[in-house]
Amino acid sequence: DNALLVDTDVSNVDPTWLTTKGDEFYQRGDIGSAINAYSEALNADGRMVETLLARAACYLDLREADPCIADCMAALKLSDSIETRFETDEA
Repeated sequence: DNALLVDTDVSNVDPTWLTTKGDEFYQRGDIGSAINAYSEALNADGRMVETLLARAACYLDLREADPCIADCMAALKLSDSIETRFETDEA
């Protein structure tokens, strides 16, 4: 059970806060709760590359290759998109 998220309406919670909670769960070894927190953060803001990578690490720890790869690929696509926009803005 997500002890830190009990009685919390996560639909109105800052995705950065959710990512921090995911990190706390992960550090305590509560991988399932970490995945849940990271997923809620990504539902609020799907452009959070570091959160995608953190969730990928959780899946890797659980030896769940497909979701790990999916998160890594999504992070790479976002990184490329961000880099392209940055380079375009500089020109």
